[in-house]
Amino acid sequence: MFDEAKKARVKARDAKRYAENRDRVKAMVAKYRAENPDKVKACYTKYRAENRDKVNTASARWKAANPERAKATRAKWHTEDPERSKAAKAKDRAENPERERTRTRNRQARKRNAPGSHTETDIKQLFLLQKKKCAICRGKVSYGDKHVDHILPLIAGGSNDRSNLQITCQRCNLRKGKKDPIDFMRKTHGRLL
Repeated sequence: MFDEAKKARVKARDAKRYAENRDRVKAMVAKYRAENPDKVKACYTKYRAENRDKVNTASARWKAANPERAKATRAKWHTEDPERSKAAKAKDRAENPERERTRTRNRQARKRNAPGSHTETDIKQLFLLQKKKCAICRGKVSYGDKHVDHILPLIAGGSNDRSNLQITCQRCNLRKGKKDPIDFMRKTHGRLL
């Protein structure tokens, strides 16, 4: 086994060699990748599968540090391979329907210049906080059949933040619509708020 001092010396030696021969190493790597694209792709695919969290974290960090390059890369990919892009989007929507609904709510709120945003995790926590019950009629609601309602509607100046959201059943959400929450509860449920 290596001791820590020896590990540090080997690491420093390798870093020095790489720094001295950077162009040569890059040329060798590029040549290997060009000659063995299938092997390289298989290696990257295997690594990504085994280290999904690490890769996602590094990717998110790079995207945050390079937003313009990330946007340009996505746009280039969508224009160069539109069929694959559409297939990837469809697959993501099918596998993560709640994430897609959250994106849609956030996009609609941005269009209306409503402040705030929320995440898929916020919705899950809210669902559990309400003990899987509709906020209006208190009936049981399954996660797949729930509706996410803006307490004060966006059109009336409500925010898209978690604090302005409630989980409701379909019937209650459709009945409430864009109505003022206090008026709605007084008229339909006879509650004094």
